[in-house]
Amino acid sequence: MNPTLYAVCAVFLYAAQNVILEQKLAYVSPLIGMIFWYVGILSIAIPLVLFGNQFGLAITMPQPGHYWLMMIVGAILFFADLSFFTAYHSGGSVAQIATIVALFPAFAAVIKLLIGGGMPSVQQIIGLALVPIVVYLVNK
Repeated sequence: MNPTLYAVCAVFLYAAQNVILEQKLAYVSPLIGMIFWYVGILSIAIPLVLFGNQFGLAITMPQPGHYWLMMIVGAILFFADLSFFTAYHSGGSVAQIATIVALFPAFAAVIKLLIGGGMPSVQQIIGLALVPIVVYLVNK
C-alpha cells in the first residue's frame, strides 16, 4: 500500500475516533480513557511485533542510541493525547477539535525551523498566517 492510502485510512479512522469520543465518551476522565486505549493499543501491537514477520510485516527496532529519543516521543505523545482527550472532556465539538488538530502541519513547520530542519515553504508560511483565522472561526 502506498503512503497516500495509509494516510487516507488514518484520516478515516481518526474521524471515526473523533465522532465516538464526542458522541459517546466525552464524559470519561481523559486519564482513565487513555489507560483503556493504551491497553487496547498494546493488545494489538505486541502480537504484531512478536508475530509480524509471519504476516510479512517488516519489524525494525530503533538504534540503541535512539532509545532515549523514542522515550521522549512517547512522553510527547502522552501529553498530546491527554490534551486531545481533555478537549472533548471539556465540551469541545468534533468540528472545533478536529479542525484545530488538523493544523498540525503548520506547527510542525515551525518546530522543524526551530530545530534547524529548514525554512518553511511559501505555502507553509501562508498556512501559518491563516492559523489564527481558522482557530478564531472554529471557536465562533
